[in-house]
Amino acid sequence: MFEAKMKTASVFKKIVDALKDIVKEGTIYCNPNGIEIITLDTAHVMMCNVTLHSIGFDTYTCNEPAVIGISFVILSQILRCANDNDELYLKLNDKQDDSIFITFKSSAGTSEFELKLMTIDEERFEIPDMEYEHSIELKSKEFVRLISDINQFSDTCTLTIGEDKFEIAANGEGGNAKMEYTDCKIAIKEGTASLSSSYQIKYLMISTKASKLADTVILQLAKPH
Repeated sequence: MFEAKMKTASVFKKIVDALKDIVKEGTIYCNPNGIEIITLDTAHVMMCNVTLHSIGFDTYTCNEPAVIGISFVILSQILRCANDNDELYLKLNDKQDDSIFITFKSSAGTSEFELKLMTIDEERFEIPDMEYEHSIELKSKEFVRLISDINQFSDTCTLTIGEDKFEIAANGEGGNAKMEYTDCKIAIKEGTASLSSSYQIKYLMISTKASKLADTVILQLAKPH
């Protein structure tokens, strides 16, 4: 049996809202320590790893590991029916293991939903071990602003982490853009130079949807293999 309660639905709503733009369907892995979602987008460009530890729930019960195949699109539609301050209940019943039951409770009343589970043919992804020589921590709202601004000029951009600044640049048909940002915490492995990596901006835009979950964002760059 799997049961979990969150005092407010807001965090789970924001997580699912960001996930549905990366992958339409995916797997939630439940175990006594919490739940984990590891998934790739259909183009195998963007990997997402979300972990919610059991201590983060008001109540959490998972007697044995469970694999829940789910439509994040439909789950997002259900979660839109909840107010941010509603209590959220998730339940997987041993006697009816083809559905997950979702309940919202507030002083005004109770809403109950049944979401049919899916059989998803995928292997569990393992996060590869990576050594990040360059990292930067900045305010989430500033990261969102930088990506939104650069998105007006091109489909791709280059991120550069130097000793004392973070730079984002893009070249487009109508013009070029370069933005430098210094109000951040930068960590570079001793003896290494600045590092640049290029990305499709649409994937960075998708990642900014998770900015609502935290005040800061950490970017880590690794040398291409």
